[in-house]
Amino acid sequence: MGVSILESIILLAVFIYCIFLIPKYISFRNSTYKDASGNSFLRTIYDKGKYGEFLTFLYLEKLSSYKRLMTNLYLPKSNGETTEIDLLMLTEKGIYVFESKNYSGWIFGDEKNKNWTQTLQNNQKNKFYNQIWQNKSHISTLKSTLEIDRIIFINFLLYLVSIILLKN
Repeated sequence: MGVSILESIILLAVFIYCIFLIPKYISFRNSTYKDASGNSFLRTIYDKGKYGEFLTFLYLEKLSSYKRLMTNLYLPKSNGETTEIDLLMLTEKGIYVFESKNYSGWIFGDEKNKNWTQTLQNNQKNKFYNQIWQNKSHISTLKSTLEIDRIIFINFLLYLVSIILLKN
């Protein structure tokens, strides 16, 4: 009894898929992201936002200076709600607060606009809250929670944006 063409195609697809995942798995296993975030490999790889955060974490983890990285910190706000800091890096120079996004398309906005716009290849437009303002709110809540004001807080936005260029 031989292997059918369909079975061969399925086996080849699974093999190629596994080859694609192996480098990502090795990066995941060699990092401390799982311990810091509590996210499993599959949860990280298959969630676009978590994967973008993971890529940011990998980059920061490779920096040679002393640091402590923390992810997904939920802090209580004065109004009873919570705010989530994607990534926090403690260093001797200050506390770096990262807002990490993993968006496709073009992003339009600046520090003055309340909302920014994502434009996709099909001209679909999505508005979202100004990430600079959002991260300033994270820093304000962090200062209030820690009851400190004299530490230097650095606001970082990190966009992992894949831009599709149309060829004529």
